[in-house]
Amino acid sequence: MKEKIKSEYFDWLFCGLAIILPFSTAIPNILIGVMLVLFISQREKIDFSPLRIPLVYLLFSLFAYLSLKSLINGTFYVDSAIYSRYFFFLVLPVLFLKVKALDKVKIAVIVGASAFIIKSLVLILNFYFIFHTLPLGNGEMINKLLILERPYAGFLALLSILLSVEQFQNKSKHKWIFIISGILGFGFILFISARNSLLTLLLLFFIYLFFYLRLPLVKRIFLLGCILIMIALTAIYNRNFLTRFNIGSDLKTTLSMSSDLEPRFIIWPCAYELSKQQDFSPFFGFSGESDIRDRLANCYGVSIKGNDVKRDWFVKERFNTHSQFIAIFLGGGLLGLLVFCAFLFISLKNAFKDFYQFAIVLAIGLFFVFENVLFRQFGCYIFGFILCFYFRDADKKYISKLSRHEVSD
Repeated sequence: MKEKIKSEYFDWLFCGLAIILPFSTAIPNILIGVMLVLFISQREKIDFSPLRIPLVYLLFSLFAYLSLKSLINGTFYVDSAIYSRYFFFLVLPVLFLKVKALDKVKIAVIVGASAFIIKSLVLILNFYFIFHTLPLGNGEMINKLLILERPYAGFLALLSILLSVEQFQNKSKHKWIFIISGILGFGFILFISARNSLLTLLLLFFIYLFFYLRLPLVKRIFLLGCILIMIALTAIYNRNFLTRFNIGSDLKTTLSMSSDLEPRFIIWPCAYELSKQQDFSPFFGFSGESDIRDRLANCYGVSIKGNDVKRDWFVKERFNTHSQFIAIFLGGGLLGLLVFCAFLFISLKNAFKDFYQFAIVLAIGLFFVFENVLFRQFGCYIFGFILCFYFRDADKKYISKLSRHEVSD
């Protein structure tokens, strides 16, 4: 038993990282350091074949290009907090080569996400018992209660759902555990009204229903109707649901609410204005991220009129572009954007034969549309785990080789 644990220490370290990650990034940072030392100090030959593929070369070249460009422009030190986070999703797939039991780590992600959801629900209910109200419409308050900000909490729940359904289909025992974790994740997304995660989940359900599930068309439509009815009932009995989607009594009210409450209605037009400035290079972008944030803050100060509180808030917070695609375009120009889009497109194309691979890649791709995921350490960790699962799931020969090696040991 001791020998088996010793031979699988990378599995257990990754499991610990996955479980702790939703609550803290400090301990995972330490675990990464420990794994790096073990990885470098071990003597056995490592097979890097799963990472010797064009997708990995594209990903590494993109962030090498962004880092090199910032060094040439003299902005690397100012933006070092952002560039240093790239290290996590670039190094995780390398360390993951030492993991023998892929499913064990996937289950750890489910455990960590479920524990996070339960703790968040306890904090929200405790708030309700004290103040007799649910703070779901207050973004600042709900982010504190959720530990993570709402979009990231919703995406973690979405990832837990996808992994739970996959494990439910692949495992022959203890299926009820994955049913519970899947229901918990879905209920949590509905409860906190995580818009992006809910819409992504609906899209994935539609894709699975009509492209992967082998059922008569009538039954497919029936299943889709059941889900839509569930969403409709949630909208009726959960006022925060309608508020989160900026839905008013009519189209005019809805558009007015969206323009007033949705920050991207201000941020994205400002990003577009930045792209028209004379010193913006369409091919290479601006000099660095801090420069972009300064320019965006200036745009907020000029474009927001008639609401001094809102204008001051935007300028003080210096909101980023709220889209990884826009951020890469402004920071790396068309060159960076094309490489990034090529990476995602090829990943989706290669993953289409396996729904769960495809679903996870599409989910993170859609998340990139609405959030600067790679500007946050938690986001870089999540992207790193997705890369680990994707590259290992895609390389069946490597998994088979690891299994033979484990047997021979």
